[in-house]
Amino acid sequence: MIDLHVHSSASSDARGSVLDYWEQARKVGIQILCLTNHLEYMHKSTGLVDINFKRDFEKYEEEFKTTASLKEGPEILLGAELGNRFNYRDQMEEYIRYFDWDFLTGSAHVVDGFGIAASHGIGYFEGKSEEEAYGCYFDKVEKLLNWGPFQTFAHFDIIKRNGITFYGPFRAEKYRDRIYRLLRLIKEKDMALELNTSGYFQNPQEPYPCRQILEMAYETGIRKVTIGSDCHDPKNLGRGIHQGLALLKEVGFKEITFFRKKVPCKFDLMTKSGSLNDK
Repeated sequence: MIDLHVHSSASSDARGSVLDYWEQARKVGIQILCLTNHLEYMHKSTGLVDINFKRDFEKYEEEFKTTASLKEGPEILLGAELGNRFNYRDQMEEYIRYFDWDFLTGSAHVVDGFGIAASHGIGYFEGKSEEEAYGCYFDKVEKLLNWGPFQTFAHFDIIKRNGITFYGPFRAEKYRDRIYRLLRLIKEKDMALELNTSGYFQNPQEPYPCRQILEMAYETGIRKVTIGSDCHDPKNLGRGIHQGLALLKEVGFKEITFFRKKVPCKFDLMTKSGSLNDK
């Protein structure tokens, strides 16, 4: 089994060390996992968020050192989750240059100053129509994809996590043209699309993205997909992965893509065995 979206205590909203995750991976049968920590730091006393390379780079250096010391057992890849906080673009790019990441994940969390997937982001939806709220989110996704120094794009329709409370179930068909436009951009940039299984355990009760968007992605010609639980605690490592893998197979995907030092490799969905071959 494989889990390519994992947050350790290097993310300010998560817990668990590299060793905690490595031990948990052994227990639950995870062969490969990737730490994809947020570069943003949330100050719990104020709720404010910033990115400061000089302040925080040591925690990532320590994770690289610890991972290098693990010679046997589950493989830990090291990555980072890059958000759409473009006011901190210079700091993000400094992280990208300094560390030898296995792969980077892009994700749009912020719209009009609101963290749209968090409980405190509910205010974003108040007073907005569904078309306005979702349309602005897709604008942010497109801007992030056009910047795009990452190998996979995470939780494509995360906007529905809180949006469902205001507008009911998310219907991808309603935004068909916009979604296809974004999927074509992912394909043109040779990125992977992530299946994020956390949605199975949140309001939508379905993954990010939903089955219909996965089918659109397959129709668009996207064949690179990654999968991750987006866990923020070792106890949730691998949660929903089996269900997500089954869905990908039903849609027609034959393999999971992961990256070592940004070189694409495959995990065969038919045999559930990893491969060292480049794609």
